[in-house]
Amino acid sequence: MPAVRLACVAAGTMLAVAVAESTGTEPAIRPAAQTAVLPEVTPVAAQRLCSTLESYLTKWLAEDTRSAMSSVETVVEEWALADLGANGAVLRDLSVIDTATTRACPHVHAAAVTALRLPNLASAIQRIPPAARPDRP
Repeated sequence: MPAVRLACVAAGTMLAVAVAESTGTEPAIRPAAQTAVLPEVTPVAAQRLCSTLESYLTKWLAEDTRSAMSSVETVVEEWALADLGANGAVLRDLSVIDTATTRACPHVHAAAVTALRLPNLASAIQRIPPAARPDRP
């Protein structure tokens, strides 16, 4: 029986598995070479996030920090879910939110962290335990 090659994409990583002929009842499975394809935030995706963040700045200035942080989390979740690369990048490292916005719209990033009274945008997501989030059951 000839070897069969299967390929699948999981979390941005291409994984090839070679299934070889087996002498027993179970086929022998050997992992093939892995090539990491790290997800990233494209300039277009970063600009979309900047536009959305900018539209919330006035609201965040008027809200208490806890409510504003919850709102940031919702904005980032919706933005990341709309873009596969951004979603993978955010899941891998929350600081990508700050990196992307600092590059694409430094003035919006600075205004957002000032409005939130936080050192960075990633902190807005990291500081709210799930049980304490007002928009979550």
